[in-house]
Amino acid sequence: MFVPQFTATGDGAIDLNGAVELRELRELDPTAQHELRDDLSDSNLAILDAALGLAGDVAFLQRRVDAGTGEARGFALGAAPPIDERHVHPLPAHQALIVGPTVAWFDGAALHDVTALPALVGYYHSAVTADGHAIAVLTIEP
Repeated sequence: MFVPQFTATGDGAIDLNGAVELRELRELDPTAQHELRDDLSDSNLAILDAALGLAGDVAFLQRRVDAGTGEARGFALGAAPPIDERHVHPLPAHQALIVGPTVAWFDGAALHDVTALPALVGYYHSAVTADGHAIAVLTIEP
């Protein structure tokens, strides 16, 4: 699944942040994998190959796209805890915070665990300041 969030970065690129379900990719039979590969661009083939080399069930994917031409500039991909894209918060300089059972910081190249959150009961909303230094989490009882 890739539900992009578009973020201007100040360097002429747009970041698209989302999640890749690695488990679903691994479960494809060889015929389905071959058909998938046939339909992908070179940059998406590179993402697929990198994703299949990761451990875990989910990966955080950031694609960098030239805002003027729409051409892909590159991507970063890292194994991650389950991600709900509603809780991925873009930050300047290709960074992001991912809020879930843990808070993870994406530095533009790799994902780092920051802290564990208290058990989240029911649904929750998260918000992050523009510089990423403060996080607010509001839980909503089911």
